[in-house]
Amino acid sequence: MLTYTTRVLLPERIVNEKSNWTDRNFLFMVQNYLLRYPHYKLIRVEGSFAICERVNTIEERRKRSEQSITKR
Repeated sequence: MLTYTTRVLLPERIVNEKSNWTDRNFLFMVQNYLLRYPHYKLIRVEGSFAICERVNTIEERRKRSEQSITKR
């Protein structure tokens, strides 16, 4: 299994509302937003970015390569 650290830019609506929410609610909103990024796991939030770990499994890489072959 391969892991990568990456940054995801959070939408302004979430970042601007941070001061109105508790830390727990803010993290919930960030995690809810990250649901659209499969295989991303939240590590921390820095400013307007969610620092995430992306996990690539060997099976996922194999599926992608098979899909690219069938598209040719």
